[in-house]
Amino acid sequence: GVVLLISLVSIFFLAREIKSYSKGIADNRAQTDAFEKRTESFTKLNQDMEILAGNGNKVEEAFLPSDNILGYVSIIEALAEKHEIKQTFRFETPIPADTIPAPFPVSTIGYQTSLSVSMDKFVTYLKDFEKLPYFSRVESITLSSQNKEGLLKDGVATFRVVLYAKKSE
Repeated sequence: GVVLLISLVSIFFLAREIKSYSKGIADNRAQTDAFEKRTESFTKLNQDMEILAGNGNKVEEAFLPSDNILGYVSIIEALAEKHEIKQTFRFETPIPADTIPAPFPVSTIGYQTSLSVSMDKFVTYLKDFEKLPYFSRVESITLSSQNKEGLLKDGVATFRVVLYAKKSE
């Protein structure tokens, strides 16, 4: 009876020790998994930072100076000429964009462009517009035509764009 009692007590203590070791192993595994995830995130962040550091000038160049957008105007005029499109535009006064995180102050410049254009030329114009190396956002596009063929022949495309620029000091 004493041997059986000692065996049961020993088994009980051994089971508690095994449970304690198992919990420790599970905790270590969870910490290892968390460490691996943090390491992966850190590695990805480092890769992204290297990409940004290598392209820092390109990123900064994508923000025109808000007090001199003549280069941009020339580019969109050339784009319209390339597609043989009559274009008019009206620019607004720059507005500070303090909520945009950037290493320099940013402002937005809204403008509206009207194009006398057929639908196929408008689509190719937009594809080239999208490739411009500047930060901008098209807010709205309106298409209209007085012809019975609609925009297949001739019409007017009007769109509102917001251009992001370096705020002039």
